[in-house]
Amino acid sequence: MTAEEKSRLACFLDTALDYLDSGYMQKRAAYSFEDDIENLSSLPLAFQIAEEDAPENPLVMVIGASPGLDDNANDPEAQLLDRMLASAGLSRDRNCCIIEEEIIDNASYLEEQIQLLKPGIILCLGKSIAGQIENPDQIQIVATYHPKELLQDGSLKRPAFEDMKKLMLRLIGLDQGYAEEVQELLYKYAASDEDFATRVKEYLA
Repeated sequence: MTAEEKSRLACFLDTALDYLDSGYMQKRAAYSFEDDIENLSSLPLAFQIAEEDAPENPLVMVIGASPGLDDNANDPEAQLLDRMLASAGLSRDRNCCIIEEEIIDNASYLEEQIQLLKPGIILCLGKSIAGQIENPDQIQIVATYHPKELLQDGSLKRPAFEDMKKLMLRLIGLDQGYAEEVQELLYKYAASDEDFATRVKEYLA
């Protein structure tokens, strides 16, 4: 991100914080991924990349128990996972790889995959999975709920969304290209979340 782009973003965040401090923001309805990301085609073009363009060194390695994570348009869990990733400006076809249960159960192979792919961050779907990962390279780990849990308990969607925003903050600190691509989402979330706006400014400082 260029100095000019950082300056513009900082100005926007200052304005957003002023609105929030003045009590401008009204109480909002409970968040749901379905309401916020209604149509993936409305996302910036950068997130609509063909499958053959998937990176060798993904920004995010997603690790979670299967079934439900395969790229299956008819699977509600797979659809929700795609919405979760999209809410953070990510895509399984562009900058993520998915590691499922059969690999998780083989610790040495999973460690080999992590060392081979060298992801920027590991996203664990299921809070308990994070403690099972051998991570000698000390790659950052963010844990959230598995899509299956979210479909069973809608009240978990808001905390899951907060986890995805935490993931975004970690990623903009790691990858300048990603930070540039997700500016629109950063603006959107910062406009209604004072803490997020402040933390974005800290990560981009």
